[in-house]
Order: sequence, then structure tokens, then C-alpha cells
Amino acid sequence: MTSWLGLAALWLSVQSATASEVVRRALVVGANDGGVDLEQLRYAEDDAARMADILTDLGGFDDASVTVLSSPAPTELMARLTELSSEEVGGQESLFLFYYSGHADPRGLLLGGEVLGYAELKHAIRDVPADIHLGILDACRSGAITRVKGATVAEPFLDEATLAAEGEAWIAASSEDEDAQESDQLRGSFFTHYLVSGLRGAADTGDGRVSLSEAYGYAHDRTVARTAGTAAGTQHPAYEFRIQGNGELPLTDVRRATAILVLPATEEGEVAVLREPENTPIAEVAKLEGREVRLALEPGRYRVRKREGEEVREVRVGLSEGSEVTVDRWGTSAGEPVARKGGQEGLQPLALGADFVPFLGSSTAMRGTDRRAVSLNLLGGYAGALRGVELSGVMNLEREDVEGVQIAGVANAAGGALRGGQLAGVASFVAGDARGAQVGTITLAGGELVGAQLGGALAVAGGPVTGVQLGALTAARSEVRGAQLSGTLAVAGGAADGLQVGAVAIAPRLRGAQLTGGLAVAPGGLHGAQLGAVTLAGEVRGLQLGAVNISTGHVAGLQLGAVNIARSSDLSLGLVNIIRDGRTAVGAWTDESSQLRVGVKHGGAHWHNTYGFGVRPYSDFPLMTTLGLGFHAPVAGPLFIDQDNYALGYHHPNLSDHGLHLVQVHRLALGVEVGRLSLLGGPTWSVAWETGPESVWDRGAVLHAGETLSVRHRAGAELAAEIRLQ
Repeated sequence: MTSWLGLAALWLSVQSATASEVVRRALVVGANDGGVDLEQLRYAEDDAARMADILTDLGGFDDASVTVLSSPAPTELMARLTELSSEEVGGQESLFLFYYSGHADPRGLLLGGEVLGYAELKHAIRDVPADIHLGILDACRSGAITRVKGATVAEPFLDEATLAAEGEAWIAASSEDEDAQESDQLRGSFFTHYLVSGLRGAADTGDGRVSLSEAYGYAHDRTVARTAGTAAGTQHPAYEFRIQGNGELPLTDVRRATAILVLPATEEGEVAVLREPENTPIAEVAKLEGREVRLALEPGRYRVRKREGEEVREVRVGLSEGSEVTVDRWGTSAGEPVARKGGQEGLQPLALGADFVPFLGSSTAMRGTDRRAVSLNLLGGYAGALRGVELSGVMNLEREDVEGVQIAGVANAAGGALRGGQLAGVASFVAGDARGAQVGTITLAGGELVGAQLGGALAVAGGPVTGVQLGALTAARSEVRGAQLSGTLAVAGGAADGLQVGAVAIAPRLRGAQLTGGLAVAPGGLHGAQLGAVTLAGEVRGLQLGAVNISTGHVAGLQLGAVNIARSSDLSLGLVNIIRDGRTAVGAWTDESSQLRVGVKHGGAHWHNTYGFGVRPYSDFPLMTTLGLGFHAPVAGPLFIDQDNYALGYHHPNLSDHGLHLVQVHRLALGVEVGRLSLLGGPTWSVAWETGPESVWDRGAVLHAGETLSVRHRAGAELAAEIRLQ
């Protein structure tokens, strides 16, 4: 095996070209769902989103050149690789990057219970035109805080086949006999978290660019160190490649960043960067004294935490467009997890505090420097923090954290985090994370919610939600694990794993159910059920039930409604089914009574609707209309079987009231397809339902003969010719 420098030699010629001459393309895949027998992962799709962001922000990839797939079926993933393989790069220097985070087993990637073999995947990646192919696989996971990706340890992805060509590299998040792991604390996988941290600048050795060897080396070392104490055991990333020559392969350029956070050479320790208000981990640096680290970040507000031995300190930083901020001063020591915004350690314990109104009473002297155990306020009170119980006729205000219960007639507010409960007649507000319960007409949490928000009008969380939100309007800025119960609008900014109820329910991705009277939306994919007047989803594994059902991907389940739209579908039942990759055919049918009909079949690969009209010569009711549902099953080669069920309506030419004349027909036909032309025929069984004095059918056995209704049935046969349009 050649050195890391060998891989980059080919890239040197790419870097010598101008940015407009280099074609960079990427397919980024995240799949939380490995099938019903495997535990749902939480962060694989988030890992993919973070990888896509770093490529477009710092890697020189255009937005249009990076495709992100969330929990695709193997057919969808392979179809996208096939599309990429047909795209010409016009002789330009080029790079293709494939990234996957999700479940795996010894056979290959596990996508919604289906397997995509490693050999097939590698072959498809190699077919994409590029000078360099780079594959990154983050698969297999385990533990109490961590979860195993795959039911068993996967065979080595890197050893599936000998590398076939120069300009090719493969990186795996774990070695052949280990699990790859994801962390609730990091809200992502260990390996991807450290890989992205390295690409943001943590791995840079001083030239402002992060090479493949730097990023991999940093991610490898940090992953090994961080997983040493997990239940699944130490995780050792691995790589394999074959390239000729010398040089380095730059993956990101920190100098492209819109904002920079600088850790000066004098700093030393473990540094974590979390984005507010949801405290999402963005980057992590093993900072050594004597080396400056420049981290590329997006504009926004961040918490920067540094651990030196047992001591943890933090500072809050705001970054604007084009800014560069150096962190060389740190706030008060805080224990981990740090949720106290500087900590309560500098506050003075106060067993009992009492205010008439804020700043009149105990707060007159303390001015928010006290941490009260019991706080009794007439109209309102103000304290530094609460660790106990607080009662007020109107309002309670805490400058920092609340650990306990606040009860007020009108409002409760905490400038830090909540560990306990807030009960108010109007509003309950906490600026940071909330763990417990908030009750009020309006409930707001600036960060993560673990517990319940019960708001008569509004329940909002600025971070992820694990628990229940109840209100006329419910919203979470990040993912939801639990339930949002709303009278109007239920919105999750991240994936929803549970139940959403409202007139409108929206989540980027859904595993669970959306129950609405109006619109149900999950554009990133659905694993479960959507019920509403209109349902909209990406890939569907489950049920869409509505007047109009729309899937932008494949439906592995059922669409049931008046109008169903999908890219492809296992089963769509409705008056109109529009399936982009389905079957559409026009045809002509005749039977033993010389009826002639023409019409259209359209639907999915197996289920279809039939619409048509026809004539019945020499009859008082010569006009016919047809509406039906059928099933198509390939048999062998060009042979197939169609089973159709449809209704024939017979109409008098003057449209006067001549009663009801409706025939239900059940047909089983054997067909042969030659090119786009199919010929088919088979037996039928028909039942005629008629009212009025005149009869269309004068043959067949009588099932019922009454004054207002007659029913006859008979066996027959049909022949048909069809032309497939798609």
C-alpha cells in the first residue's frame, strides 16, 4: 500500500486548475432506519447533513453538485449513482466523494430492511467519471449511550475487493472486528463528529487547508481516545487506497469560512464548540500549547467549553459575517454537563427569600446574587437562581438556573436552565434547556426540552424535544422524540420520532404518525403513517391516507386516496394514480357479446387503475363507461398475468331516466408482451345490477328478480391488445 502522499499526487494537477475547471461531486447518504429488526438510529441522517454542509461551506463543492439522500431504498441510491455515472465531466479534473452513515451487516449496507451489497456499491461508485474516487463509510454501532449500527459486527468493507484503479481511496469508521458508535452527547457518530471537526480546522497544521491525511489522522486519534471507555469498546478507524506519486489532497480550505473562531497558541486543553440555543456540538479540538487553531464556523452564537483536568470553563461567543474572534479568556468554572451559563458557584446560598415586587425585599440587597432554597413573593420576586420552591402572586424571575418548582399567577422566567417545573397562569419561560414540565397559556424553552410543555396557546422549544408538547400551536427548532399535540400547527425543525397531531403537521423526516385535518408534511421521508386531507412525503414506508397523497420518492407501503402521486409505488389505490416510474398503457378490449372498449391503464409496477369508454352495437344502451382496479404480475420472460376488476356503466343515448344498468366484471388474463405491444385474453365473471323496466342483459342466470332490482350473472371471455407508453 502506498503512502497518504501517494493519493494526493493525482490531486495536485486538479489543484493547479482554476476552481471553475474542477468538477467536484458528492453523494451523501444518511439512513437511521436499518429495518424493523434493528434499533432506529438517531443521528445518521444528521451526520450526512453535517458532511454535506462542510463540503459546500469549505470544500469547494457547489450546492447543486452535492446530493443528500435520507434513508433511501437501495434502488433509489443505485439509481442516483447510475445518473451520476452518465454525467460527463468534459475532460475536466474531477473528484467524486461518497459518504454513508447508517446500519450495516456482513453483506453490505442495510437500508430500511433491504441490503445493498458492498461489491455492487463499489462497482457503481467506480463507474462515476472522476479522477479521484473517495469513499467514506460510517457503519455499525452499539452501547447504552451508544447504539450498534448492525445486529452483528460487519465484515470489513475495505476488504470486499482489491482496489481496481488509481485515484481511489476508502475510509471506514471502524476496523473489521468492531462496531462504529454514535453518541447522544455528541448528537452524532464519534467518527463523523471528529472528521467534521478536523475539516473545520481542528486538524489543520498551519497552512489554512485541511488535507485528507490530516483529517483522517485527527478523526482516527480522537475516535480511538473517546471510545476507549464505551460499552461497545474502542473503535479504530481504517483506510485503504492505491495512488502513485507525491503530494497532499486538500479537502477543505478554512480560509473560505464566513466566520473564524481562533484558539491562540497559549491555550491548552479539550475544547468543545456548541451552537446556541440548542447546544448542538459543532466541533471538538484537542488543543496543544504552542499551536494556534482556527475553526471555520457559520455566523451565530456559540458556547466554547474547555476542560483542563477536572476543571471545565466556558465562554459565550457571537460571530458575525466576516468576523474573527479570539478566545483567550474563560468564564467561571462549571461542572459537566455545563447548563448553568457561567455556573451558580458564585451565588450566595439563601435559605429563605421574600420580595414584595422584584428588587423590593430580599432582592433589594442581593440584586440577583443569591441562590434561594425557598422564595415567597407577594407580587413578584427576583433572585440569582433557585434550588427549591418559589411562590408568587404575579411573577417569578431568576437570573440563572431553576432547580425545583416555580409557581406564579401570571408568569415565571429563568435566564438559565430549568430542572424541575414552572406553573403559571399565562407564561412560563426558560432561556436555556428545560428538563421537567412547563405549564402556562404560553410555554417557551430556549434550548432542549426533556419532559413536557403544556401550553393552552403556544408551546415552543428552541432545541430538540424529548417528551410532549401540547398547545394550540407547538413548535420545536430541532428533532422531536415523543408527541406534539396541537389544535392548529405542529412543527418540528428536525426529524420527528413519534406523533404529531394538528390541523397542519410538519417535520423534515417522520418515523411515527402525523394525524391532521389538513396538511401532513415529511419531505425527507416517512416511516409510519400520514393521515390528512393532503399528505406529502419523500420516501414512504408505511401509509399515506388522504384526499391527495404525494410522495417524491418510492412508496413501500400503501397510498389510499382520491389522487395519489409518487415516483414509484408498491400499492397506490385511488381514482387517479400518477406514478412517474410506473406503468401506463392504452388498449382495446372486446368480449363474447361483441362489446368494444378503449381506455387507459396507469399506476405502479403491479397495481393499476383502468378508465375507458366503449360501444355495444345493436343495443338500446350502446354507450359504456369503465372504471376499475387491477393487478399485474410478471410470470416468466414476456409472459404476465393481469387480474382486473372493473365496473361497466351502460347509458341510453338520450340520457333520459332509463334506470341503473351497472355490471361488475372480474377478469383473469394471460398475456404476452413483445416490445411495447401486449396481447392478452382470459375468462371473465360478470354480475349485472339493473333497475327500471328495460334490461341490458337478457342472458345469464338470475340471482335476484324483484320489482325494482334484478341481478344476473354469467361467465364469459375477453380479448385485449395494449400498447405500453411507459
